[in-house]
Amino acid sequence: MGFLLVLKANPVKIPVFRNGVLLVSRAGKIRKIVKKLTSKYSTTNPRVLADCLGIFVVGTSFEGRISGALITDKGKRLIGINSNLPYPIQQAVLAHELGHAVLHPEYDYHFLTDYTHFCAGKLEAEANIFAKELLIGSEFKIDEHCDPGGSHYLFCIAEIKAKHEC
Repeated sequence: MGFLLVLKANPVKIPVFRNGVLLVSRAGKIRKIVKKLTSKYSTTNPRVLADCLGIFVVGTSFEGRISGALITDKGKRLIGINSNLPYPIQQAVLAHELGHAVLHPEYDYHFLTDYTHFCAGKLEAEANIFAKELLIGSEFKIDEHCDPGGSHYLFCIAEIKAKHEC
């Protein structure tokens, strides 16, 4: 299966927090989308959900700092997950990339780098919120210092999921 990597997204960096207030206005809508998907397919498992949505998932050893990527070509979607990451982090990255597939289908390519603590913009924050809702739900709160726009947010989700076995 060959995939053409085309970056259509505008990499503009916008803040997702201002004075401690989350600027991602779609959080409630994202929660409803996740609830609808998990009800329809009777699962919160990101790998099973990817299968249900017709998204091929592959583990690979990415070089550098890439944790995962969503690639779309001619209507076919592939998510690559860095197989060198611990399993709970792989699940969080997969849920994040699923968030892009569901919330941002108009873009052909998304990738997530690890250890980025900068504000990566609204699309990344929305994908992280999708991952949070899918893996741990809204009853668990993430540390307020953990920015939803950064990939560290996924580490917070994975840690909570592991502790509470959501």
